[in-house]
Amino acid sequence: MSYSELSLEDLYLQMQDDLYDGLKEEIPLQVREALERGQTPQEILDEGLVAGMDIVGVDFRDGILFVPEVLMAANAMKAGMEILRPLLTETGAQRIGKMVVGTVKGDIHDIGKNLVAMMMEGAGFEVINLGINCDADKFIAAIREHEPDILGMSAAHHHHALHESGGGYAGRRGAARRDLRHGGRSAGDRKLCPRRGRRRLWPRRRRER
Repeated sequence: MSYSELSLEDLYLQMQDDLYDGLKEEIPLQVREALERGQTPQEILDEGLVAGMDIVGVDFRDGILFVPEVLMAANAMKAGMEILRPLLTETGAQRIGKMVVGTVKGDIHDIGKNLVAMMMEGAGFEVINLGINCDADKFIAAIREHEPDILGMSAAHHHHALHESGGGYAGRRGAARRDLRHGGRSAGDRKLCPRRGRRRLWPRRRRER
């Protein structure tokens, strides 16, 4: 398919559709086509990639899509971001904030954390992704070095979240006040988050009776 034959509006719609379908080979071609037409990296990010992931997010929330499909869409977005990221830096695109994110010590799960990092980057944040198995000292060092607006900590299981790399400890030792966000399966523990001074990335759904 020749994307040069599409109108700009249809090009963005095709980008959104292909991102939704996880066609990561097509997204870079469409991004380059939009750049050749004089679109700015920020316009392509907003009108194509982020708009497509918004649709993915809604359908995931509504149970239409599941984790494998979301991961395919995220990989497609990543393929586009690899082109746009350096261009966004070069053009001095305004960042709305900075986030440090990592998976806590004892935990090697990173799917959800990487999805959050990618979406935050798409929303205009500079994201410093520390990876997995991060202890408190690693979080504290990153806070002091990067001075983020948000500290994101991912923990798949309760015993991981209770480790000393807990958000309250890292946030207090890291210097000034930070907006702490706690994600992962353990975020549903109502006792854990308030005690450690964290907020869940999203509220737990109420069970229907």
